[in-house]
Amino acid sequence: KNACVRYAVYDKATGAIQKPTTTVFVVAATRPRCLALNNKLLVFYQSGSDLSCDVIDPLDVYGTIGSPVIVASNELSGGPYDVTPYTSTICLVAYVISTNTATVLKVDSAAAVTETFATARTCDVAIAIDYRAVTDRIGLVRLDSTGANDLIKFDWIKAATLGDDTNVAIAVVMPAIV
Repeated sequence: KNACVRYAVYDKATGAIQKPTTTVFVVAATRPRCLALNNKLLVFYQSGSDLSCDVIDPLDVYGTIGSPVIVASNELSGGPYDVTPYTSTICLVAYVISTNTATVLKVDSAAAVTETFATARTCDVAIAIDYRAVTDRIGLVRLDSTGANDLIKFDWIKAATLGDDTNVAIAVVMPAIV
């Protein structure tokens, strides 16, 4: 499938259109995710087995849109990904690699990876990530379909170190669909 990004630039104060709606095509892109970070708009998407990101600067939309950065090269063949804010300048990205394990990245507002944590836990088909500032923990939700049951598992990860917390791999058994 091909995805496209449509954008228009307008003056927030006056509402005047600076550039009418334009479409930027991205070949073979799927699962777009959008995040505002450090006065930039980050548009993540999967392109083949790469995770790419367009970093759009509102002060230079014409010069920055359509120039993707590859965040993870040839690593998304195993499954999906998710993105969540972490600080005002860093976001967290979680994805499933071909060996059905999860990886968590810290990515800055220029789409540069600042830290990587590869988990040793099974993850396939689905993944979601969220950050809880109150406890400084990352919540990682994943589907583990090994064994007799499909299990939704929730992991607490220490945000500062990307290491496991004491409450790791809480499993919820999914009922059989008949």
